[in-house]
Amino acid sequence: KLKANNIAEVLASTINTQHAIASQKDIRFENNIDKRLMATCDEDMLQLVVRNLLNNAIKFTPSFGKISISTTSDIDKIIIGITDDGKGIPLEQQHEIFSLKIRSTYGTNNEKGIGLGLVLCKEYIELQNGSIRFESQPDAGTTFFISLPTA
Repeated sequence: KLKANNIAEVLASTINTQHAIASQKDIRFENNIDKRLMATCDEDMLQLVVRNLLNNAIKFTPSFGKISISTTSDIDKIIIGITDDGKGIPLEQQHEIFSLKIRSTYGTNNEKGIGLGLVLCKEYIELQNGSIRFESQPDAGTTFFISLPTA
């Protein structure tokens, strides 16, 4: 159900929930979403993707770390960035991160996933005419970038 949506409004409850989870792990959480930005997206799909990415950031960030979510825009797209200063993605896994070949790994408190989350994130973002990519440095953190068409 693609339609024009205010990004801050769509993600407010998802961000609030993940912020509460991060605080249980003493992780500092910053929300820097521009409240004026509109994107063409499916609300439910975008919430699911952002929830998964924030959940991963919490899982792989140690206590007293930092996670931030921010937005930027250009003429035809909105970019949502989710950054953590966690353990990063090992170089040997980076090329397969959006595939089913990737093995699930344990978080900083031995949290375990099933390895499907990023595969679904990629599929759901592409179904919204968007793209997803990441930059990661082992032991320094990761940033995921979601790009969606402006509304």
